[in-house]
Amino acid sequence: MTLPSSLLEHAAAVYTKNIFYEVKKEIFKATWYCSIDSVEKIDGWKVVMITQTDKSKQLKIKCKVELKLPEKEVKCSCNHFIRSGILCRRIFVVLKNNHVEEIPEQYILRRWRRDAISSHLLAMKHVAMETEEDTFKILIEAYNNIEYCLDDFKRSNEKFLEFVEKTRTLKQEAMEFGSSNQTSPDNDEEEIIRMLGIRSIPNEINIHPPASIRIKGSGTKKRMVSAIEKVVAAAKKKTRMCTGCNQYANHNWRTCKVRLARESKAD
Repeated sequence: MTLPSSLLEHAAAVYTKNIFYEVKKEIFKATWYCSIDSVEKIDGWKVVMITQTDKSKQLKIKCKVELKLPEKEVKCSCNHFIRSGILCRRIFVVLKNNHVEEIPEQYILRRWRRDAISSHLLAMKHVAMETEEDTFKILIEAYNNIEYCLDDFKRSNEKFLEFVEKTRTLKQEAMEFGSSNQTSPDNDEEEIIRMLGIRSIPNEINIHPPASIRIKGSGTKKRMVSAIEKVVAAAKKKTRMCTGCNQYANHNWRTCKVRLARESKAD
């Protein structure tokens, strides 16, 4: 922690690592580059005028932040939250000065949280339709624990190797458990039905794959020839004397353009 701020501790607990770094940057800049000009109360809202100074101290930005307690509702004239999904530094100044120790829950987007369900877990939940809710919560916690360990232990090669060795041991135990609980063919069929999300197999199956599928380009072994290939193939053809133009070319007297042009002028 670079700053003794309870907001920073709360951000580290709820946000993912990448988003936490962005929030940390905003809290840091709120402490060093923002100052409060005036505070007044209007219709139950604290209206705070804030001046932000950039690093070069050449540009000053005026901003109005409104805070409503105890609901912890905030408004900012810059609309930074609407654009990025993260509270801006001016709002953090107001929260800190009003002794708000946690980021309001309504401003923490679900997709930025540590406990957000990853896409592969969502897919697993849709496939395993009969998975109980409590079991799925334990599964989410297991994935979160593994991801947290990977993020932290990768900084130390010794700890990382120790973690990999433990997971290798657990994998071996899982393989032995799976081999000792080998299911019969009937149970395999039931397991496949459960994984596919099928409730029961109907007695009469009236949906079958088509006997043959014919799409564009199917049925022949030929492929489409490009214009360049056509030109190259025409250049490789043997030429012969055309009696219409008295030149060696790939056409004959009947298709000679010189003869046709000459006859059309004569007519």
